[in-house]
Amino acid sequence: MDTSEFLDVTAPSDLIWALEPIAPPPGFGACADYHPERFDSRRRQQAAFDGEAYDEGDYATARALCQCCPILEMCGQYADMSRDHYSFLAGITAQERAAKWVKHTEILKRRVQVERLIDLAAPTSVVAELVGRDPSLIRGDLRIIRHRIDSVNSMG
Repeated sequence: MDTSEFLDVTAPSDLIWALEPIAPPPGFGACADYHPERFDSRRRQQAAFDGEAYDEGDYATARALCQCCPILEMCGQYADMSRDHYSFLAGITAQERAAKWVKHTEILKRRVQVERLIDLAAPTSVVAELVGRDPSLIRGDLRIIRHRIDSVNSMG
């Protein structure tokens, strides 16, 4: 099966979930509601969380709002794993997150993608093409995934 055939027989929703396995946290963060006591307009608040603050003071205000957010920890995990390059998430600008990103999070995301695509019965060559990596790297990921699953199964 080649990539075109795989794409033809795979439900789009399954493919999206496999290729973008990092979803925003469930629930509503403090940023979901307008806070007139902190921002002078909805547009200004939205711009800050979109990563397009009017000025640096808006980021300070957004950070303060994040500190009282009920999903701050989950938002931080999402921010790190999603590799979002624009939004202000978990009290951190995209530029600040980019400075601390390490290859580790990229590898973790790729392994989740590989595992989900394999669950959809995608051949290794198709997985490699869809995630933009060499098939030998994907085979290495599969060995690590299988080892992890075997370790969990042997504990249970």
